[in-house]
Amino acid sequence: MDTGYRVGLGVAIMACLMGSVGTAAEEATGPWRMGAPIVTYWAGPMPMTDAVAEQMAAGGWNLVWVTRRGAAQGVGALEHFRAQLDVLGRHGLRGILSLGGVPRDPEKPMALDDPEEKAELDAIVEGVREHPALYAYHILDEPTAAAFPNLARMKAYLHEKDPSRLAFVNLYPSYASLKQLGTTGEAPEAYREYLNQFVKTFRPQLLSYDHYHFAVKGDGHQYFLNLAEIRQAALVADIPFMAILQACSWTVNMRIPTGEELRWLAYTALAYGAQGISWYVYGYPGHDGGMISPAGTYREPHVARSMGRAVLGGPPTSLYYVARELHREFVAIATELRPMVSIGAYHVGMLPEGTVPLPDDAVFRLDPPVADRDYATPVEGYVVGCFGEGTTMTHALVVNLNTRTYSGRGQERREEFLSPTRRKIVGQGPLEVFDPSTSTWTATGSNSAELRLPPGSGLLVRRSLR
Repeated sequence: MDTGYRVGLGVAIMACLMGSVGTAAEEATGPWRMGAPIVTYWAGPMPMTDAVAEQMAAGGWNLVWVTRRGAAQGVGALEHFRAQLDVLGRHGLRGILSLGGVPRDPEKPMALDDPEEKAELDAIVEGVREHPALYAYHILDEPTAAAFPNLARMKAYLHEKDPSRLAFVNLYPSYASLKQLGTTGEAPEAYREYLNQFVKTFRPQLLSYDHYHFAVKGDGHQYFLNLAEIRQAALVADIPFMAILQACSWTVNMRIPTGEELRWLAYTALAYGAQGISWYVYGYPGHDGGMISPAGTYREPHVARSMGRAVLGGPPTSLYYVARELHREFVAIATELRPMVSIGAYHVGMLPEGTVPLPDDAVFRLDPPVADRDYATPVEGYVVGCFGEGTTMTHALVVNLNTRTYSGRGQERREEFLSPTRRKIVGQGPLEVFDPSTSTWTATGSNSAELRLPPGSGLLVRRSLR
């Protein structure tokens, strides 16, 4: 990875591990740098208030949204944006400015092509680019490939004005239709071409995509395929990636994940090399689950119609408290893995679509071995994410893919409950185990470490440096 991907082991990350992050200004001393691993969300309270920011900071979120919605009558977009960025600054948070300016239909004119819209865009960027809480500009969600040239124009224009901030676009998942992707062929080649065109045309600094896995009638089949495709595209482009993951239900077809499943999503993303996670949703009307129960929306007489309805905050759900502990683990592990290359993400037990089995001669192995099983959902087994310098594996993140806690209601007990034998991860030479709560390494005194993994959780080990 280049230095832009490896930097960030200084003030910003250490502050994040201590419960806060450095300001965007501390990270913006030249071309964009990632700083602390990203913990964010999609769809939450708008506009940002001190109460909401305090709740998010306490829950371990370190990157939050600043939008046009909820501005009072007579308050312009720039003033509204700056007021929200001021809130973030008071709570040690970084901000994503929801900018837009590129229509979903590539045949329609962009803000850059309209003098009035361009003047407003220029005024906004000029007015916020020196703000210490500003971290990123978001341009568009889930574009078709035909929109990539226009998106690239907007990104280039923003970087001309503000080169130290991220300008990003979120991509479709692998199960999107050919019409949505704007490519041709069979899956997964059509999705791979979508990613290739995006990387070539837009030249992203960060790959971001969403994938929602947990359905009422059974889990999806392409979660790991999508992770593998994004991981490979990020490696080729030499950039980090962020996964937008499911934390709610928004239709009768999709279900609310359990706390174990939230852990499963975060840890599997880490095992494939993710440096950021985003939860869909934090809390939004019409969505069940999420991190809060939103109180709804409002537009009082003093709220400008052109800015849209405000979205109120609300009390935390049970998933908020799971995420609060999970975020500290995610940031600590992602920080540890950042200086290294993701060498492989290998599966043992079941092999879902797009996955690769752990090689027989791998530096790390499981003992006793995990028996091969026919693929089914929910997935069972383990994923072993291997990291190191070049092709030399030095670290492994082992994730328990089982997410079900025994309920006793006609449910079969899993292997972990039946077997008295403790499974271990074994390496070539002495191993050390990472504690994400303290960001410290402890020697095991042997070439193995026991895997006492709760459902969906993981363990990071490395070959001893002593």
